Amino acid sequence: ITHPVQELTKLVKSQRIEISLLNKESARKDEEIASLKMLIKPPAVAKANGVTEGILQDDKRSDPGPMKLRKVRLHRKDGRLGLGFRGTAIDRVHDGGPAALQGVQRGDQLISVNGVNVEGMSHHDIGSLIEEGKDRNERVKLVVRHNPERLKDVEDEWSE
Repeated sequence: ITHPVQELTKLVKSQRIEISLLNKESARKDEEIASLKMLIKPPAVAKANGVTEGILQDDKRSDPGPMKLRKVRLHRKDGRLGLGFRGTAIDRVHDGGPAALQGVQRGDQLISVNGVNVEGMSHHDIGSLIEEGKDRNERVKLVVRHNPERLKDVEDEWSE
């Protein structure tokens, strides 16, 4: 026969464990929501509204882990950025070019160009955004995320 105090102690412990697990799950969901908000809003607008939630990184040397968005500012060299892309996937980065010098990698996914969210845009429209200001040798501001799976998907689509 168990004592009522022991039963109550067991119940309280089990409730504390459940609360702890729920708090961890809630924190993970909050991180997912913050990442998704960045995909819905163009990063320039999100930053202006104070919704960046600490996801954007401005350091080209940091680990480009999955889902981490990075801001990259590219200065054209002879009118070029030193990268090639298919859809939103960067498939070529030229050694020594502006993109390579700023840490852009093959397998990065374009999220925005000059503050415009490019997800769902056509390859042609993304190219037009990148080319804007070329004659004035203006900088191009990108937000990218390392996502080699997207590159594989795009290569499969283009090979069909």
